[in-house]
Amino acid sequence: YGLSSTDNNKLSVTPEIQITDSLSKMSHSRTAFIDLNGFYECWRLIPSDLLFDAILIFPKINSQWILTPDKYLHEYSEILWDDVFVKLLQWKYEQGLVFCNDNIIVNKVMVNNKEQGGQVIIDPFWSYLSTAITHLADPVTFKTSNYNPLILTHE
Repeated sequence: YGLSSTDNNKLSVTPEIQITDSLSKMSHSRTAFIDLNGFYECWRLIPSDLLFDAILIFPKINSQWILTPDKYLHEYSEILWDDVFVKLLQWKYEQGLVFCNDNIIVNKVMVNNKEQGGQVIIDPFWSYLSTAITHLADPVTFKTSNYNPLILTHE
C-alpha cells in the first residue's frame, strides 16, 4: 500500500500493484508500508530515494523485535534474521519513521460513530499513529508543514 498526501495535508492509502513504476511517479509524496512481510518481499525493489522517506507502520510488531531480533521468537523471526533487512529497519527506527504497537497508551480511544448514534472503540495504535504523524513533515509541501491527524471514524 502507498500512503501519499493530498490537498490540505490529508493522507491517502492506496494499493500499489507495480511497485517501482507506481512509486517513481510519486515524486514528492511519502510511501508507507503496513505489513512487515509485504515490506520484506519488496524492499530491495524500492528506489533508495523513496525508501529514505518511507514510513513503516507495523501495528502487530513490537519495536524490540526490530532492535534486538535475536532475543525474541515470534511469527516474524525468520525474516528478522536477515541482517541487512534488520539494519534497514533499525535505521528507519532511528529516523522516527517506524511505528510499532509498543508505542501506544493502553487506554482505548472512543470515537463517534455518526451512523449508529453511538461510540466505537478504536484500537489505541491508530490514535497513537494519528498523533505521531502530526510531527512528521509533509514532503508534498516541501517539508514546510506537517501532516494532519488521521480521521478516526468508523463507517
